[in-house]
Amino acid sequence: ALSKEYLSGQVPIKVLSKFKEQYSDTRIIIEKLDNINSAKNHNLTLADTLLLKEAIDFTGADQLFNFSRIIYNKKRDAALIDIGISHSGLAGSSRVCYLQKKNGQWKIISCYEGYIW
Repeated sequence: ALSKEYLSGQVPIKVLSKFKEQYSDTRIIIEKLDNINSAKNHNLTLADTLLLKEAIDFTGADQLFNFSRIIYNKKRDAALIDIGISHSGLAGSSRVCYLQKKNGQWKIISCYEGYIW
């Protein structure tokens, strides 16, 4: 989850001022990747994170993406999400991404440095 302290230290105040101080209460569980595409034609697959946690190095996956709950603004036309990318159980980083919705399409406007592990 994105804490206020984490967000205030990483995301510019002019971006943060557009958002409520609570997360979306909607949980999304991704069960299929039909509508998720890679711009660089990467092979995307769902992974069992419990199995991946059993080993330091991932087998069968090059990277693991983790997504936080989404924080929306009042109009629900802008959002913040924390995206973590793990290369192994001991190496990864995250970015807080600022998205805007225009003409029914979500676009990433900018990303800010997050955690490193």
